[in-house]
Amino acid sequence: MHARTVAEAHLFMDICGAAPGPRGHQLRADGDTLVSVYHCQTDRGIRAFEFVVERAEVEGGGFGGPEPSKLLGPAQFLLESDRLAGASPGSPEGLSDIQRRTAATQLERAARCIDEVLKFFADDQDRLGLSEMRTVTGGHLVRREPGRFDRTRLCALRTTYRRLAAAMR
Repeated sequence: MHARTVAEAHLFMDICGAAPGPRGHQLRADGDTLVSVYHCQTDRGIRAFEFVVERAEVEGGGFGGPEPSKLLGPAQFLLESDRLAGASPGSPEGLSDIQRRTAATQLERAARCIDEVLKFFADDQDRLGLSEMRTVTGGHLVRREPGRFDRTRLCALRTTYRRLAAAMR
C-alpha cells in the first residue's frame, strides 16, 4: 500500500482496528524501495501492515500533500473527523489545561480530516457523489446523507473546528 505520510499510514491502521499505542515497526528493502512494516494487535490477533511511505510528514501536520489520498476515501476521513469532534467538549469552561490541550489537538485533527475530504473535490465541484466514494461505507453514507459531502458545509465545519480548537488553547 502507498501512504503519503506516516500519519496517513497510522490513521489507516486505526481505521482497520489496530490497537492504539506502540506498534512494532520495521523497515524492509524491496529493491530500491523502503517498506514500513507494522505489526499491530487487532481484534483478530496480530496483523502486519506494509506501506511504502512517500514522506515522513508534511508541513502543518496534515496527512499528505495537495493530492487526495489513494489509501483512504473521503468518507473515512469524514467519519474520523466526526469521531474526533464528538469526543471533544464544546467549550473550554471547567476544563483543566491538559483537557483543553487534548481537545484542541483533537479538534485540529478533525479539521485536518475535513481538509483531506476537500482534496477529493474537482475545482468546479460543489458536492461529492457516489463515484468519489472508495468504500461500501462511503457509498452508504453518501446515499443516506448526501449533504454531508457538500463543499460549503464541509468548509463551515472545518472553520468551526478550528475556532473551537483556538478557544481551547
